[in-house]
Amino acid sequence: MTTWTPDKHIAAILNGIDPRIARALEELLAAGLIVQDGERPNDSGVMLPAYKITDLGVELLAADPSKLDEVINALDARVEDHTAGSEHDK
Repeated sequence: MTTWTPDKHIAAILNGIDPRIARALEELLAAGLIVQDGERPNDSGVMLPAYKITDLGVELLAADPSKLDEVINALDARVEDHTAGSEHDK
């Protein structure tokens, strides 16, 4: 598991990324399900990390596609727990 800090939360906001998405991506990276694959510009031309799913991620989803919902729900619950107390979200 990765450590999500207030600094990372602020950095995500400053980079125009929803902190919930940034945290989920960090967790998926830590789990080895995705890897960073360079950078791509967003709609405003800002360069943001691009990701690709790993062989492990493909194998897990191929073995049991229903696990994707379980992973997303677990990540979402963890993100909600984290952001519920954030001053920025109030």
